[in-house]
Amino acid sequence: GSGQNHGAGTLLHYALKTVVMQWDMLDGEDYPALAEFPLQLRLQLLSYMCVHGPGISIEAFEALTQGSDKVTHLDLSGLVGHGTLTLPRLTKRFRPERSKSISTASNDVADSWEDVDFSIGPLDTGLSPSRFSNLTHLSLSHPPSPILWRDLLAFTKHTPQLTHLSLAYWPRPTLTPNLSTTTVSSQHSPD
Repeated sequence: GSGQNHGAGTLLHYALKTVVMQWDMLDGEDYPALAEFPLQLRLQLLSYMCVHGPGISIEAFEALTQGSDKVTHLDLSGLVGHGTLTLPRLTKRFRPERSKSISTASNDVADSWEDVDFSIGPLDTGLSPSRFSNLTHLSLSHPPSPILWRDLLAFTKHTPQLTHLSLAYWPRPTLTPNLSTTTVSSQHSPD
């Protein structure tokens, strides 16, 4: 079979396909239970969604990718741009996260200059890398027609390790999609 159906015929294949086909039976209250499954299995389930399932919401995406484990491979073929799973919303999830405990300056006053530690430690910006900061492989193929290249450019700012990107069936690159079919006539050059 194809690379997507690599495990066709296995119990795992049938289980993942069944979950995807019954996805509409899950709701937001069921999403926290997905954290019980290993990340690799949840990412495989997401890949099955691309082929066999319905579109998913941004909340379902977060449930399938939750946790502190770093995500390196992500297949969102045919999912991004439908419903609430949009590139701008994904961009917000891919940004570095604000640290929950931002260190504040101590109010303790030292008795002497010798007691003050002037050593320079690592710069604490108050930001921690997102769980997608190590993403190297990403598929955004088969988007709906109103997908914007501007949104993709904003998104890729937060994926610096990306080495493999599938944009199959994306529209022709343009920053002015409303003018992509416009022609200009001139007497001195072809249209």
